[in-house]
Amino acid sequence: MKSLKFFIIFLQLFAFKTLYAFPLVVNHSQFHSRVVLKNAGSEELDSSIASQLKILVCSSTSCTAKRRKIGLDELATFVGLYERKEGACASDVEVTEASCLGRCGKAPCVGIEHEDYVGTVALEGMNPNEFQDSLFHNVLTEDDMDRVWISVENAIRQMMEAED
Repeated sequence: MKSLKFFIIFLQLFAFKTLYAFPLVVNHSQFHSRVVLKNAGSEELDSSIASQLKILVCSSTSCTAKRRKIGLDELATFVGLYERKEGACASDVEVTEASCLGRCGKAPCVGIEHEDYVGTVALEGMNPNEFQDSLFHNVLTEDDMDRVWISVENAIRQMMEAED
């Protein structure tokens, strides 16, 4: 667990440098995201590490209304992230609906929890505003869901490397 704590502290200290150095931060094409997802799954994720993370998909009124406003099903974000988790054979990562995550103006939001921390954690791959809130904002499109999943998978792989 010390490795994750160090990783998160490192990200907080060097947030902007780290975020802009990460190749999947923002505005990458759908093709690029899909290729990275395929390549990222080339080695199996450690189930003991993956089970430490939980993806929280906000199902509050604001987040649900925003999905409906653009013609999405109210469970679209949940289903999209669940499919990515299953596609990566990462059944130990829990994807769950959550009550309001507190950023209704940036709905719909997704948070990531780690069992050693209270609340949500910031991950590499978040933009600066998301990093400050420790939440992914406006998760509506396939690209948005890819970015969330890639960030989670990257965190698992970083923790795996730190354990070696």
